[in-house]
Amino acid sequence: MLFLADSLGIVLVYQVYLGWSERFFINQRQIRASLLSILALVVIFTLAFGNQPWYLLLPVLVMQAFEGSFLLTCSLSSGSFAVVIYVSAKGLGPFDAGLYSAETAELAAFCFANALVLLGIALQNRQLRLSEQHRDAWQQVAF
Repeated sequence: MLFLADSLGIVLVYQVYLGWSERFFINQRQIRASLLSILALVVIFTLAFGNQPWYLLLPVLVMQAFEGSFLLTCSLSSGSFAVVIYVSAKGLGPFDAGLYSAETAELAAFCFANALVLLGIALQNRQLRLSEQHRDAWQQVAF
């Protein structure tokens, strides 16, 4: 259990570090997508205290991974999973198995799996954008 929690911390911190370590340019479309994702996450977290629609987090973050910038995607992903962990620690989260160890394992597995999926999507999208930029640069040099 401790290994999974340590790994989760590394994944959540590493993706934000990776986003900050590279040069980033944010265009208007990425800003709009990020603002829409932030608004959707705020609505989900507000509603989550009533009837707990936590399953809506992943589709919003996947949309952000495809449309937003790498830094904003990693920041939103880490921030939203930190909120899920905090809320679950207060007893208001989606994981209520009765046993503390079962709740903790479910929470860590949920956050770890989703963080890895989102990081993979964001990295693939970033690599696609970089290859398109390099292709365009080579085409301009060739002509």
